Parts: sequence; C-alpha cells; structure tokens
Amino acid sequence: MPNDQSPRGYELPHPDNVASSDVVRIRNALVSIDDDIEEVWDFEARQKLETTIELWS
Repeated sequence: MPNDQSPRGYELPHPDNVASSDVVRIRNALVSIDDDIEEVWDFEARQKLETTIELWS
C-alpha cells in the first residue's frame, strides 16, 4: 500500500489502495487538519485577548 502524504504530513488516499484503508487515511488526515486549525484559532484568539488586555492597562 503506497503511503502518500501531503507536504504537511497528512495521509492521502491513493488509487492503488483498497477503499477501506483509504477511509482510515482520510479520517486521520481530517482529524490532523482539525487539530492544526484549532491550534491556529487558539493562537489568534489568545493574541486578540492579549491586545484587548493591553488596551485596558
């Protein structure tokens, strides 16, 4: 089974793979992408909060 990955390391489906194994790969990729997006949102929210707190000081 080919082990294709995106440049960020997300698992990718491959035409030579069995569909049931690709479902697991796609699910893993979606979970990883969700984690990455949540991390970015948390960072941006933290920056906005720190900026707001500085305005109050």
